[in-house]
Amino acid sequence: MASGVAAAVGIIALIAGVAGGFFAMGGNTIGDTGAPAERAGLSGTYTLGHVAPLSGDLSQYGNDGIAAARLAEADFNEYLESLGAEWRLALAHEDTQTNPALALDRITSLKARGVNAAIVYSSAAVNSIKGYVDANGMTVISGTSTAPQLAVAGDGVFRLVPDDTRQGPALAALMAGSGIEAIVPVWRSDTWGTGLEESAREAFEALGGTVAEGVPYNPESPALSVSASVLAERVEALVAEHGAERVAVLSISFAETLEIMQEASAHDALDGVAWFCTDGITGNTNLLADPIGLAFAETTRLRGTQPAAADTAQRADVEARLVEELGRIPNTYSFGVYDAVWLFGKSVLESGSDSPEAIRAALPLVASVHSGAVGHTELNEAGDLDSADYSIWGVEDGEWRVVATYMAASGAVVPA
Repeated sequence: MASGVAAAVGIIALIAGVAGGFFAMGGNTIGDTGAPAERAGLSGTYTLGHVAPLSGDLSQYGNDGIAAARLAEADFNEYLESLGAEWRLALAHEDTQTNPALALDRITSLKARGVNAAIVYSSAAVNSIKGYVDANGMTVISGTSTAPQLAVAGDGVFRLVPDDTRQGPALAALMAGSGIEAIVPVWRSDTWGTGLEESAREAFEALGGTVAEGVPYNPESPALSVSASVLAERVEALVAEHGAERVAVLSISFAETLEIMQEASAHDALDGVAWFCTDGITGNTNLLADPIGLAFAETTRLRGTQPAAADTAQRADVEARLVEELGRIPNTYSFGVYDAVWLFGKSVLESGSDSPEAIRAALPLVASVHSGAVGHTELNEAGDLDSADYSIWGVEDGEWRVVATYMAASGAVVPA
């Protein structure tokens, strides 16, 4: 990646001034205890795009995320004030409606307004904009995109989550450890769903499991009643061979999981086996607010994965303030959105510029010494978060609860 003189100066100062520094509590602000002096020449407003699914299938993620982004914006500007800085960070919010094509429209609009960096959510959205982002030297930070296909070294995409080559083994270990011998996957046939289905399939087969022909569906026109009928037929075939207690459905879906379960509830074969889900729906409160969804989740002993929460004071502080605003615990990915704002702001601060070259050069080094709401934010060669433990969530007494943790180092699922 190219970098200018300002970026180089900032990076040198970063290593000298911040190495070893945590982000310590200062009132309600997570600030850098070893921050270098404010860069000369920084003034005015520096804008970060926030291209979020505020409506559509991922709206709960988008609305949790916008709350986290606004909180981070306020915290970072308070931090700048404490430094005596003469500039401020501002967010430009755009709704993708969970539509990848609209994500590209929003990114091009931001670029036309002089915005060179943005937070983007789903893998489908990132995939849609990636060519434009790289061709125009923009920087994208995502706290939710996990598709393995997007783990590309040297591009303009940085992700504060591990990619799904890590989640697939977590799902496989969970299912195998639950006594499951054979599964039928049902998944969104988009960038995210296809990548995660492949990862889970390979990992489960490596553990000796059987993966039957699955049921992909078009998220734009899902026809889920048809998908449920096909799914029931394939589950029945596996049950005849393995027994119902050894068969499961793996649902790789977003908010449409509720509709899938509503359709599945009409088939005896589908509520007679265990169901597993992924980070696309795990923790979603709308699923449990629906009587059919809740009953189906409890009957099928629904369990799912999410990246494990960091056990830090920073996360606890951010979570407490988001709970106060939202009235519930936010989804795990909200913390990546919070940290994305800080990483952009710190990259501007360290490099003395919001130019694409400066941000791309500074961001990985800023991330390597930052400790925020997701924990330590060091990135791997592909620019993705270099951590891989997963919390296992289950539905108990009408609520989502953490029931276990998948430990990547050992491959073990440890009960809570």
